[in-house]
Amino acid sequence: MKRAIFGIGTVFAVLSVILVILVIIVVAMAADWPQFQRDEINIGKTSDCGPMNGPQLWWWHHIGRIDTVPIVVGDYVYVVANSKLFKFNKNTGEVIWYTTIDSTPNFQLSTPAYGNGKIFVANTHGRLYAINATSGYECWDVFVCDGQLNTPITYYKAPGGYGRVFFGTYK
Repeated sequence: MKRAIFGIGTVFAVLSVILVILVIIVVAMAADWPQFQRDEINIGKTSDCGPMNGPQLWWWHHIGRIDTVPIVVGDYVYVVANSKLFKFNKNTGEVIWYTTIDSTPNFQLSTPAYGNGKIFVANTHGRLYAINATSGYECWDVFVCDGQLNTPITYYKAPGGYGRVFFGTYK
């Protein structure tokens, strides 16, 4: 009866390959967070692991006061601050673009949302904007009401249907 005996090098190589595959799977499964509470039903849950230790400063920019939660889409972070919408590379912190949203720098309560290649963002004067997520150019804007839009913006696309943008006002 012959027995196959694997050397330590073979075992190490197999374990190394398994470890690399697991790391790739975990990175590939990192979730986008394209709007408030993550998705159109506001599940607010991620499969990503939280930090085990204190926070590590990856990168930062002084862009002024940030009143709303940033959103993450693919390799980009979108942030509303001081009447501007910024697009950052989430890995390097590089500013890809920023665009001005006609607004006074007041406390902004409406969290932006992503859908159909656009960032939907409100200003403090009751306007809703659709900004091209790639270029930063304004696609359209619409006057909704006098005053601020006070709720997170939610983008929802029904299967086979048109996308919808939901938000609320104080009026």
